[in-house]
Amino acid sequence: MPVTLLSDIRDYPWTNLLTGILPVRVAARLPSRFQSKQAPIVPAASVAGNALTVVIAIMSFLACLTAGAVYMINQSAQAWVNDLSSEITVELDPIEPPFVGDVSLAVADRDELDRALQQLDPEWRAVVVVHYFLGLPLPEVAAVLGIPVGTAKSRLHRSLAAMRFTFDSEARPETAELSRGQLA
Repeated sequence: MPVTLLSDIRDYPWTNLLTGILPVRVAARLPSRFQSKQAPIVPAASVAGNALTVVIAIMSFLACLTAGAVYMINQSAQAWVNDLSSEITVELDPIEPPFVGDVSLAVADRDELDRALQQLDPEWRAVVVVHYFLGLPLPEVAAVLGIPVGTAKSRLHRSLAAMRFTFDSEARPETAELSRGQLA
């Protein structure tokens, strides 16, 4: 038998849908196919029915209390989070933009330093590089190079003096240059 939309509408259990929506006296006037043929869950005229009704009422009351308590706790927690988040103060320091100046001066300084280092003896240059560029303290510089600490100190002192002299002589062309990184 083919099912049509009209037959589906007629056979639909409307009683379940209409129960509780229509007043009882209006629902009583509906045709019999719309009337509920099921027995009530709680029999009205018995002691067991009355006890069951009281238990259902108490359980409903407790469920409402629980739902209310959960709602209040949720609201309280939400208020606490809002208060906490609104009280946090963050102070940020302004970031200075990176210097984007003339890099030719930095290149010139690097070349001048390279020329001054190249004019030093290799032993003196090694002390300067290990101490300043690798960042080791003088006792470790001496240990790495296999020389006494006093020798490392004197080589560093003389290297820096020779490099200062080189920088000054490049600034003044009439000054004589150092030979082999030693002072004149």
